[in-house]
Amino acid sequence: VSMHAPGFVTGRLIQRLGAHRIIMAGATQTLSCVFINLSFQPLFGTFMIALALLGIGWNFMFVGGTTLLTTAYAPEERVRVQATHDFIVFGGVACTAVTSGAIQALYGWDALNLTVVPPVAIAIGMVVWHWASRARPAAVRA
Repeated sequence: VSMHAPGFVTGRLIQRLGAHRIIMAGATQTLSCVFINLSFQPLFGTFMIALALLGIGWNFMFVGGTTLLTTAYAPEERVRVQATHDFIVFGGVACTAVTSGAIQALYGWDALNLTVVPPVAIAIGMVVWHWASRARPAAVRA
């Protein structure tokens, strides 16, 4: 529910606050999920809170990233770029679905949670870089 229900308002939030801010909010929520999972006893209540944060974080990052993607190509490149995007996203989902069980079985819950941190950190870095590059005056970019 927390992955898809925010979709009813995420677009409006992006219009109001910008895609970069929404992606950063999603990354913060995702990292908060990891923090909760690593810091508290694995009880039903804490797990549900962490799961809700993960779902909202996923929604904000996915919708925000997709929104940014629509600004990154020429109209004639649309089909190829969106197909590549879908292949990367859903190929990544398939790989993580296959490997998450193995990581959990071999290394445990804490290690599984920590595997989330590097990709989110990379996403944060890329969003900050993109945000900063868009903030520079046009004369500096030329």
